[in-house]
Amino acid sequence: MSYLNRHTNPRMKTQTEKLNDRQGKNDAGGYTFKMDKWGILRRFLVLGTEGGTYYVNENKSTGMNLSNLDACLKENGVKVVEEILAISTEGRAPKNDQAIVALAKASCHESLEVRKAAYNVLHRICRTGTHLFQFAEFRKNFGGGWGSLTTNSIGDWFIKKPVEKLALQTAKYKQRDGWSARDLLRLAHPKTEDREKNAVLKWVVSNGKYNENDLIPFLKACNQIKTADVKTAVQLIKEHRLPREVLPTEMLKEKTIWNALLEDMPMTAMIRNLGKMTNVGILGPNSDGAIKVCDKLNEEEVLKAARIHPINVLMAQLTYKRGAGVKGKLSWTPNQAITAAMEDAFYLSFKTVEATGKRTFIALDVSGSMSCDFNLNMPGFSSCMAATAMAMTTLRTEKHKCFIKGFASGKNNRGRWRWGGPAELVDLDITKNDSLPVAMRKAHMSNFGSTDCSLPMIYAAENKIPVDAFIVYTDGETYAGKMHVSEALKQYREQMKIDAKLIVCATSPSKFSLADPKDPNCMDIAGFDSATPRIIGEFIKGNI
Repeated sequence: MSYLNRHTNPRMKTQTEKLNDRQGKNDAGGYTFKMDKWGILRRFLVLGTEGGTYYVNENKSTGMNLSNLDACLKENGVKVVEEILAISTEGRAPKNDQAIVALAKASCHESLEVRKAAYNVLHRICRTGTHLFQFAEFRKNFGGGWGSLTTNSIGDWFIKKPVEKLALQTAKYKQRDGWSARDLLRLAHPKTEDREKNAVLKWVVSNGKYNENDLIPFLKACNQIKTADVKTAVQLIKEHRLPREVLPTEMLKEKTIWNALLEDMPMTAMIRNLGKMTNVGILGPNSDGAIKVCDKLNEEEVLKAARIHPINVLMAQLTYKRGAGVKGKLSWTPNQAITAAMEDAFYLSFKTVEATGKRTFIALDVSGSMSCDFNLNMPGFSSCMAATAMAMTTLRTEKHKCFIKGFASGKNNRGRWRWGGPAELVDLDITKNDSLPVAMRKAHMSNFGSTDCSLPMIYAAENKIPVDAFIVYTDGETYAGKMHVSEALKQYREQMKIDAKLIVCATSPSKFSLADPKDPNCMDIAGFDSATPRIIGEFIKGNI
């Protein structure tokens, strides 16, 4: 009996039937394995819930994940804080927002031990003034009060910083979400014997009107630049390393100002302002500014020290290449050398990735649900495109022992997509030599149809393709198959006599997975964790 015949055997349960009690119904109506609460928590911390998914709106997804967070806090609140700390400080998530939300929840916990654990890492999670303002607002929404632990911890966030960093944070990050540094200082009333730090705090509370004779040079320069001419402003920026945020808006039209800012501009700020700097004319072809930017983008250690997530580099590259921002009227002519350097930076920003030497099959879910926008506020950037970019790291690393296909259902016999067509794999024509934009466009053009995540194993078995590891990027909303994924994998192993591994890379924070948690050769991972390619490689090699 052929593999295909066995897979359509009426005795075999379809994906809309429960295989066992460890499965639950996903949001598309299929049955997949229920994840434990800690796996769901990690997905939430990496992926977030902004924008929701194809099947679940943002409010419902957020509600489910916050309820799960409560369950984890109830079971082991200190462990929750440790998970938050690891994911946030290692730069594994594209956004820090969900780590701040979870930390705010932990800081409101009934257990003093958990609250103390949360506040002990406050300065490591909330690394900027903006983060601290977000924390204050989330905590307020969770009903948190201002007891002594909160007051002292917020105060410590300010006074335990070296005076130069304290001055930078308070000058650069003015306000966010209805909170300002002045608001927090007036609630926390931090005390310090350090005269310079005390002057910084009083400068903030007085809205910059504190006696200049007591201020450190950096804050004096912040005051002076408000009324300075361009020539003087350039000198102040160079001498005191002033950030863009302290400059009057009208100065940001000046080419010499941006040249001065670029000299010591942090990596994150540089990536965010590439369009503006090109617009004002300092990043033209072969210009000193462009050469400086390209060199900096290829400094691997600088990228990692800045905790810049690969997906954020990718988003910045796509925006820059487009020549216009998502919002506003700013436009520019992209410098192709910078666009290329940003693609290099995308690969450099991952944790160290080494080839496994194993035969690998990357399967991208290109069904209709993957066409929805990924949750980073960039219209037209879909979950499928983000998954393709992540998959390219493995494809390039493994080279000739790796190939990639897409899977969905919906083609008719004329090759046109329609709902209800036969399930099949799609040749995406993606190669390791493709640029990221080209690879993402190829995958995005195939988005249509329903989801059948068993197709990669079925295809490999029918075509007798030896595979050591299947890597599947999907939102997990599989339902259209005649066979469950775990059964397809089991039968592939039996037919090919290969104990193939399955790695499922989630693209949404759902509570289900294709990977059988009882199968030691299956692993579930958040697909947009910056450590994903490295973890996949170590799992395939048998090191974890």
